[in-house]
Amino acid sequence: MSFPIHGIPKHLSLIIFSCALTLIILLNIPQTNPQIKPHASPRSEPAVDLSNLADDESENIKIVYDSGTEKIKSPGELQARSRLAQALPKTLPPAAVVLPESQANVTMYRPSYFHLPDLTVKEAYRGLIKQYLAPWKGLEDKAIPAVKVTQRMLATMEYAYKGGGFRVRICNNKVYFRKLVHWKQTYRTQRMLWYLRLLYEILKKDKLLSEKTMQKGLDFVIYVGDGAKVASDTFTTEAGFPLFSLRTSMLHIDIPIPDPVQHGSNGQYKWTEAGKTVPWENRKPQLMFRGRGSCLKMQADNWHFCNRVRLQQLSRQFPDDIDAGIIQWNQIYKAGKMVIPPASIEEIERSTGLKTVEPMDFDNQSHYKYIIDVDGGLGSSRKPGILSSGSLLFSSESPWYTYYEPMMEPYKHYIPVDRWLRNLPETVKWAQANDEHAKTIMENGRKFEAKFLTVASSKQYMALLLDEYAGLLAEDVPGDAKVEVDYCLNMGNQDIENGPMGCSQGWILYNDHEVPDEITCDRRGR
Repeated sequence: MSFPIHGIPKHLSLIIFSCALTLIILLNIPQTNPQIKPHASPRSEPAVDLSNLADDESENIKIVYDSGTEKIKSPGELQARSRLAQALPKTLPPAAVVLPESQANVTMYRPSYFHLPDLTVKEAYRGLIKQYLAPWKGLEDKAIPAVKVTQRMLATMEYAYKGGGFRVRICNNKVYFRKLVHWKQTYRTQRMLWYLRLLYEILKKDKLLSEKTMQKGLDFVIYVGDGAKVASDTFTTEAGFPLFSLRTSMLHIDIPIPDPVQHGSNGQYKWTEAGKTVPWENRKPQLMFRGRGSCLKMQADNWHFCNRVRLQQLSRQFPDDIDAGIIQWNQIYKAGKMVIPPASIEEIERSTGLKTVEPMDFDNQSHYKYIIDVDGGLGSSRKPGILSSGSLLFSSESPWYTYYEPMMEPYKHYIPVDRWLRNLPETVKWAQANDEHAKTIMENGRKFEAKFLTVASSKQYMALLLDEYAGLLAEDVPGDAKVEVDYCLNMGNQDIENGPMGCSQGWILYNDHEVPDEITCDRRGR
């Protein structure tokens, strides 16, 4: 429908009206952003706090994705994007940092404390410890008292987690411990000895515990298995306890402590100095992985689910970009009661089309620019070694995390990969096409490791944690007095009666670097 304009013929009115409408439409089309690649659609920019960036950084660096818009799905993504801008060197020309579109869908399964690495080691660790002890700390400003750790609670924990846990008392300037049963896995004993040495040095050599803690004493339980144990639900029998563990998750309340394996307790994951010195420019622009087929207990065709199987299959499909291989099938014949007979190696390899490959030492791994960490089902101990190696860490996001991982920022310290590896090929391509950015992230990761993940910094974390934990103990620690429960009498367990301490309610005194006989034989404690 048209309307005649006074004094102008009807057909000319129609033409003028159409031209005006076209002009209005053109004026409302947004201008093309010159920083975004021609093929890319501008990503809608939600509010991002760039107050901690220098003016020239926030103006010159723009982070976009290589295709259209979509919803933000990762709670830490906005922070990660702004921090990537901060991480990039100022020598780079003003340009867009174009991330693969698939990166927008990578979900993090841990809290994000990205501000902490900017603080001192002590301040950063105090921030972490505050979060990990929050379930027991109470709300003082709201008159809700803290949860006190009683001797009864500790006795329950000692028995509940005896299959991979040991109890420690620190009092009278001495370290005592109890271990109820023999463990089938020898690596657990290696981990326990590492913790005892660490605690002994914190107490005797470094003297890191506060005077208040020394007067009160300490009593706690450490679990040395791979996974978290303590939930806060009605499904789990032993729930709500302050257990020290290697890892935790968003569904667990285990208090994470330094991982002995990361520091070579079993002789693995310690990177060689020769490997660390290979120049970035001399490394292959490929992603590499070598490891066992750990993931789950393989039975009834479930091994196709395993990420390490998927990773080797991706390597076969993208051989120029990925060099990944499984060196051993190690989760066969371990399942409990099985309806279907256990699978054989031949069946697994036939169904997956894969064969095991030869291991690769760290010196040879250092000739790759990118190394991926894919956890073996209950988390991983590889990250510190990779961060220190001079290669760029790619990490598949895992529901399990260690004490320091909430401080690690995607795109600043490492490259995140979808939990199921769905975006891995595109992410490798991005690193290859953005070599300077990739190198900068690698260097940031190496600095993070040197600051937070040494043995010295691990001692700082442990001492600060123990000082805070001591305030939760309901009473002063009663020296080396006997524990109040006779587990043999109450439980009648033969594994305890035949264990390292028998039915003793006493303690074993730890002396520097000595391996007590009770660890390897059935001799009773005092």
